[in-house]
Amino acid sequence: MSYHYDACGLDNVYLVNGYTIEQDPDYGELVHIEDIDELHEEIARALIVQRRPLTGAEFKFLRVFLDLSQHRLAVILGSKEQNVRNWETKGKDKPVSNQSAERMLRVYALDYLDGESRIRELIERLTQLDAELRAEICLQRDGHWQSAA
Repeated sequence: MSYHYDACGLDNVYLVNGYTIEQDPDYGELVHIEDIDELHEEIARALIVQRRPLTGAEFKFLRVFLDLSQHRLAVILGSKEQNVRNWETKGKDKPVSNQSAERMLRVYALDYLDGESRIRELIERLTQLDAELRAEICLQRDGHWQSAA
C-alpha cells in the first residue's frame, strides 16, 4: 500500500515506503515521514527533469522548496509578483504560461540541488544590475533643479 503525500501541494506524489502511520486517540491519524528534506529534494529533482512543462502547483512547489517569496522570485525572473501568483493559483493544474520563467526556475533549482551557486550568483548579479539600471533619480529645487544626492 502506498501513501498519497499531498501535503507537499502536489496531487500526484505517492510514497511506497519511508513513512509510518499511527492512530492517536486525540488527534486521529498521524503520519511520520522519514527525512522529509531529502524527500522534497527528490520531488524537486523529479520536477526539474520531467519532459513536460511545470504546472502552477509544481512551479509553486519549487519556489517554496527554494524558500523564495513570490516577490523575490518575480524579481529574479524579471517579472511581476502578480504573474507568479497567477501562474501558481490560476494555472494550478495547467502548464505555466511563461516558458522562459519556467525554465529559469528549473535551472535555478538544479543549481541549488547540485550544491553549486554559479548560476544562482549570476542570476542574482543580473538582478542587481537590473535594479541599478532602474535606480531612482532624485531631484530637489533650491533656486534651481539639482540632484538631491
